[in-house]
Amino acid sequence: MAFVNEELTKQDKAFIASFKFTRPIGQIHDFAEIPSSWTVDRERNMFLICLGGQGYRYSEECPPDYYHLSFSIDHFLHLTGVETNLSAKIT
Repeated sequence: MAFVNEELTKQDKAFIASFKFTRPIGQIHDFAEIPSSWTVDRERNMFLICLGGQGYRYSEECPPDYYHLSFSIDHFLHLTGVETNLSAKIT
């Protein structure tokens, strides 16, 4: 199956919330809001979500969107970042 854009179901939102993602900007110790949609490949257990930001132009007043890509092998590998700046965490 390929990646598809979908609205999150209640079960999907609970799944995303279980990772306790924090905000990438602003109150960084607060949890990120659960998005209303994602890009997902359910067959390969991979998903991409936006954790926050304000768009394509970057300035201190208008930070870019931060995306999070996760996929599962035995554990989830989480890649978070913007452009080429990525951080990785295994859960």
